[in-house]
Amino acid sequence: ATSQKEELLFAINEMRQCAKEGISAKNGPLECIVRIAHVYDSDGTVQSNLPEKQRRSAVNLILEACVQADKSGLMTKQTFTTQVARSLRALKANKECIEVVLTLISKGGKCKHRVAMEQAIYAALEERDSESLKLITDVFERSGYDPNRLSAQ
Repeated sequence: ATSQKEELLFAINEMRQCAKEGISAKNGPLECIVRIAHVYDSDGTVQSNLPEKQRRSAVNLILEACVQADKSGLMTKQTFTTQVARSLRALKANKECIEVVLTLISKGGKCKHRVAMEQAIYAALEERDSESLKLITDVFERSGYDPNRLSAQ
């Protein structure tokens, strides 16, 4: 747990230093943040249910990494957006998951980020956000994916 916390702290410092210098952050630190930001309490212990303040901090950290990833082109990678969507959902940040995916799909009529869209569909269902659900489902279908094959979550 200590080495992962150190890795996370290094990644955060790296991302923020690059942002401060006006350069694109490397993919590794951004991927690290998105992958493990949600599992740590401030004392470094693994938590399944973070207190609200720490949950919000983890969500904001992931969103900060997304902003930097968009600048570097990492947001175009399916593996990254899949991890973003899954991490946000694990943090019960459904609205943020939906917003990230809506940003992805706003760039064209089709979207290759299948798993991220699936996660956003589940998030929209949980939030009872019918407008986002319809929009994401329409793009999901236009992209060649079958919404009938989604598992019940």
